[in-house]
Amino acid sequence: MGLVNNYVHVLKNYSNFSGRARRREYWLFVLANLIIGVVLWFFSLLPIIGGAFGIIVKLYHSVMQLYMLELGVRRIHDTGHSGLWLVILLGVLYLGGWIVFRIWRAIAGETRAYTEYRLLWLVILSIVICLTGIAYFIWMAIAGEARDNRFGPDPKSVA
Repeated sequence: MGLVNNYVHVLKNYSNFSGRARRREYWLFVLANLIIGVVLWFFSLLPIIGGAFGIIVKLYHSVMQLYMLELGVRRIHDTGHSGLWLVILLGVLYLGGWIVFRIWRAIAGETRAYTEYRLLWLVILSIVICLTGIAYFIWMAIAGEARDNRFGPDPKSVA
């Protein structure tokens, strides 16, 4: 399955959180999203039509979040784990990122009073976020189970 066919296949499986997804399906979709995102971003830099394309870029990335969540859950299923693990990983990433942002804002707006204390929390949370991102990447990169599991048949044997 080529890049475009894979992209369309994932789009057709909209809101299908059941079943399994191969590594190839996941990473080809990520690559297609990256290419489309870069092209849209490039057009958003143009002076005359940039504003409209800026809105299109934001809309595109917002819509793709649901597709990536759906595909990520199916990818986690391929490894034999519940999709709830992906929700937990993404929750740590997004919530941790928000907290780090808030701490940075607090440090930037204050004097020396609690800066060291907040800086320590900033470092700890940043390490947790990095480790969570690495865990997410590893989970998306490891091979799925080579047999049928509770989430469905092996996608390699079906393909």
